Amino acid sequence: MRRTAILISFVLALAGAVQAAATTAFDPLAGAVAARRAGLDLETRRGRREDRKLARLADTIDDASVTVGDDLALAARAGKLIRADFRRDAELPGLFAAAENDLAAAANAERVALGLWTDRVGDAAGSLARADAEFARALRHAIGAARAKFLSRACRELEATRSELGLVGDPPPLPPQVMPDFSIADVNPVTPTYGKNVSPRDYLGKFSAWYFGHAG
Repeated sequence: MRRTAILISFVLALAGAVQAAATTAFDPLAGAVAARRAGLDLETRRGRREDRKLARLADTIDDASVTVGDDLALAARAGKLIRADFRRDAELPGLFAAAENDLAAAANAERVALGLWTDRVGDAAGSLARADAEFARALRHAIGAARAKFLSRACRELEATRSELGLVGDPPPLPPQVMPDFSIADVNPVTPTYGKNVSPRDYLGKFSAWYFGHAG
């Protein structure tokens, strides 16, 4: 069964290398199509006609792909076939919708991951703006070929941005957040700082615990 690929390391600008991990977004749909074709009676005209429609759908979702953008392009084509040939089918439209939702989530995850390269993405603001415009267009459509088409375009812009900046792998971790500073008198008579003002900044890089009591 076909296994599509989600891009986790985009094209290197100089080396042109791609590393991908498999996803199974279309597998339930492909499995249902294969099972249905296996049960058809090809000796009948109706069986042959149904097999031709299923074969077109199977060939579409079985096409070669290595990125989320590629898979969404296939989803756009498959969505048209579903609408034309299987609109009233009790099973296939639902399986297609689940696959497209999975791919849409992957596309959004790619956008979030790219945004975490906070010190780099400003250098490719144009490509990122074009990607966000395609995401906005996708939001105006329900599940189907149109939404998949715009999401595919958005992913291709994200890929172009990563390639342009030479970004590979996961984004760097965000810097640790430092709590707002304050200063307070130490009223514990058994501590070395008794009677002095102390602050969390005095203990940066160390573990410290702060207790605020109230008597009343």
